[in-house]
This record gives sequence, structure tokens and C-alpha cells, in this order.
Amino acid sequence: MKKLGIAICLSSALLASAAQAWEGNWLLGASTGYSAREGKNYITVIDGTSGRQSNVTFREYDNNWTVGVLGGYQLSCNRWVMGLEANVDWREDDNHPFAFTDTSNVGWQGFAKYERDWIVGLTARLGYEIAPYLMPYIRVGGEWHRDEINLNISRPLGGLQAVLNGKRDVFRVVGGIGIEMPMAAIPVLSSVSFLSHLAVRLEYDYHSTGRSVGATGTTNDGVTLVSSSMNPHEQSGILALVWNF
Repeated sequence: MKKLGIAICLSSALLASAAQAWEGNWLLGASTGYSAREGKNYITVIDGTSGRQSNVTFREYDNNWTVGVLGGYQLSCNRWVMGLEANVDWREDDNHPFAFTDTSNVGWQGFAKYERDWIVGLTARLGYEIAPYLMPYIRVGGEWHRDEINLNISRPLGGLQAVLNGKRDVFRVVGGIGIEMPMAAIPVLSSVSFLSHLAVRLEYDYHSTGRSVGATGTTNDGVTLVSSSMNPHEQSGILALVWNF
């Protein structure tokens, strides 16, 4: 029992010293960046009269600016930093025109749009300070958003047209690398109280594909079936300004 008591006392002392070694702080920030999204739009048309099926695939690209806010909590010890952060980002999406000839050699045309207006993410971050002014880090986690696909398609011959819309909640995995540059490590800025709490981040992230988002319906003749589906992946570059409390 005496040995057990000694072991418990030593373990408690070690845990206490370890807890004292780690320092924590809250953080808030704002970000802007550029995202590049790529995916294939799978479109199927089944002629209601002949029963012929036409399958076409269009690769769509979206390149747009993003803005966001972030917040979290981090712990630091012996140059190591680990933390948990939540973020909300917004972006704009574009219309993509297309045209094709079906299996009956009849032309179709229209435009498609894959919308993802806002994104909510939760990620963990691990970094190591290689210099007072430079800390590389890695990030991994997930993000959730509600995606929407819109398709406006028409066949001038016969006056056929369909307007489709589909929505789905999507979860994706996110991984990235970045560098953080604390303003407090810059002599000219460290003497300014406000600036000494700021840090600048440059970051690259890869956003995996999620579940496909699709839409299905009929043209205005009521018998020709049309469907469309996508599950794009995305890459983004981020510049963030973070305030450490």
C-alpha cells in the first residue's frame, strides 16, 4: 500500500507539472482566400417517346474568392502548439453553359450551377515553432454545408424544357498545411500593444468530395426524364489575420 501511495503521489506531481507547462488562449480571426473547385456533372436524358437514353458528362470548374471568420482555443508548450478551431466561410458560384447532341442526333442546351453559399468547419491544428516569427502547422478535420444543384435544360426541336433543383447536406474531410507569423516576434511591432496579439497565417487546404447531390425531373411534355448529379472536390488558399487573447 505504501508503494502504491508513493506511485500515486509521483503521478499526481508529474501531471501537475505537465499541466503547468501548457499555456492556453482563445483566438478569433478573419480570413480571405481563393478556392478552386472541380467536378463532373453527370446528365442523363431518357426520351419519353423512343425510350432512348443519352448520358453526357461535363467537367465544371469554379474559381472564386472566399471570406470567413474563425475562432477557437489553443495550448502551447516547448514550441508545440495544438488547438481546436471552428470556422464559417462564404463564397459565390457561377453558371456553366453546356450543349450536346443526344443519341437521336437532336441538340440540347442549357446551363448548370452547383451552389455552396456557406460552410461550417471544425478542425484540429498542430504546429511547431521553428523560430519566434515562424510556425509551420498541419490541419485536419471536417466541414458541413448544404449544397444545391440547379439545371436548366432545353431541346429547341419540339420545345422541350426542364428546370431541375436538388439539395443535400454534405460532410467532407479537410486537410491542410500552413505557416503562422506572430507579430510579437517582429521588434518594430512587438512594442505596439494591439499588434503584439496579432498573427498572420498563410494556408493551403484540400477539401475532399462528399456525397453526390442530384436532381431529377421531367421536361414540359411530362414524359422525357432528365437527371443531373455532382460531387466536386476543392482546393483553397487562405490568408488569415488572428487575434490571440
